[in-house]
Amino acid sequence: MIYACRAPRLAMNACMLQYQNQDELDRARSEWFELAEERKRARREHKRRLEDARGKHKEWWNLDDSGRLMGKKAEEGAGRREENRVDASGVTRGGVWGGT
Repeated sequence: MIYACRAPRLAMNACMLQYQNQDELDRARSEWFELAEERKRARREHKRRLEDARGKHKEWWNLDDSGRLMGKKAEEGAGRREENRVDASGVTRGGVWGGT
């Protein structure tokens, strides 16, 4: 496979060497520097949008700063709830259903 494309590759290299000179290199370098600020701005904008999306994700899923789910704890503001508590009418609430 390497040898099948050798002639076109050599022709391409010869063409590049023929038209490559210092003026072309300087022109390409100046174009790269002109577009560098635009690339930097695009990176900053992407980073800002990513942080905004992360904030919305945390807000939607009610996550804390470390990324753990806060759940009802954050909504109630109370500490840990008892799993099997008995309410005022004497009915056990919470926990796992003990049926078969």
